Amino acid sequence: MRQPFFRPQKGRWYINVGGKHVNLGPDKQAAFARYHQIMAERANPRPQIVNSDGTVYVASVIDAFVAWLKSEVAGGSKAQRTLEWYVDYLTSFLRYLRSVEGPGEPGQPPSITIDKLEPYHVYQWLDSEPGWKTGRRGAMVAVQAAFNWAAKAGILKTIGGKSPVSTLQKPQQGRREQLVTEPEYREVLALASDQEFTDLLELSWETGCRPNELFTVEASYVDMPNGRWVFPVKRSKGKKIQRVVPQ
Repeated sequence: MRQPFFRPQKGRWYINVGGKHVNLGPDKQAAFARYHQIMAERANPRPQIVNSDGTVYVASVIDAFVAWLKSEVAGGSKAQRTLEWYVDYLTSFLRYLRSVEGPGEPGQPPSITIDKLEPYHVYQWLDSEPGWKTGRRGAMVAVQAAFNWAAKAGILKTIGGKSPVSTLQKPQQGRREQLVTEPEYREVLALASDQEFTDLLELSWETGCRPNELFTVEASYVDMPNGRWVFPVKRSKGKKIQRVVPQ
């Protein structure tokens, strides 16, 4: 598939898909984002969700949710690390469901359907992972997100359109209250073996930025007159408001 092309007479970007010209809009950045989304969807077609007999497998819902996340990543509205975070938890959940069904073909997805899924399946999965402490809440959030998405997408109509795990009792969100003191910071700084790592430590201490922000900040984000960094919305946590880092 050729890349988007611009039609000056119409002032819009287009792409040829199956012999048809698809309008991508007048904005170049948005047009290329949509182009990458279409490419991702063609490379990873949406899996079949509802079977001919009307049944819907839990694995099919999760596969569809992951496919949607991938298209969002390709379009630039979600980060790759967000996709990986969900995939790690959801893959673990499917692996657990398959294990409790008994022997089967290696790699075969679990056969449980959405009408059979109950909150206790999630609780039992979490109990099978005793090493997860703060991760228990995140695991629940990941499973709930998949089925909340499916409910909004109209995939759960056979069970009334409501997520079967909407009533999960999640533990409260923990708070990070451990602060690094200045003596601790100076001690770590003294152990830095190269200038690049020293610069990173100093930036972290002086700005209070998240590690990901320190690795992704660009010169174009620097607002010299006001002495601050201004991250674009798509690079800010939550992707709703701009992240501003004062001097």
